[in-house]
Amino acid sequence: RACEALGERLGGAPTFVSDEHTMFDLVAILREAKVLVSSRYHAHVCSMPAGVPAIGVSMDERIANLLAERGQSELCLTVDEPFLDERLGANLAALWADGQAVGAHARRAVAGHLRRMGEMGIALEDEVVRCYPAFARLPRPRAWDAYLPPLTPGLEAVLEQA
Repeated sequence: RACEALGERLGGAPTFVSDEHTMFDLVAILREAKVLVSSRYHAHVCSMPAGVPAIGVSMDERIANLLAERGQSELCLTVDEPFLDERLGANLAALWADGQAVGAHARRAVAGHLRRMGEMGIALEDEVVRCYPAFARLPRPRAWDAYLPPLTPGLEAVLEQA
């Protein structure tokens, strides 16, 4: 309801809400955005592989941590901060001026997250073998990318460009 009310206040701006679209449709829409302003963690995560420049409006630590980890803490606002509208306007102006660099930074962060997930797979397997020495490891190289599931062509491209 909040998104739909905001869309009306913005002169009938289109809204895309989960009760009207599938998850796949929403991810596709997010990845085509020119700029993202969202308080939803998964909207940020799903838009990152496409290099969408994003501003977080944080209700908890997840978006703040995600943007801080990327070195872009200045793009995170809190829902209860004074003059939120003015800060959001200033951040939007900055994104329009430097959005391509911000988006490229987000894409590179995805590659780092994929690498860490693969390294966590190695660490998990090592811990299982430590606790259960009879556990048979799968025959695969001890490389982080061997511990990831098959990646989409889009994610493969993100890794190649990183």
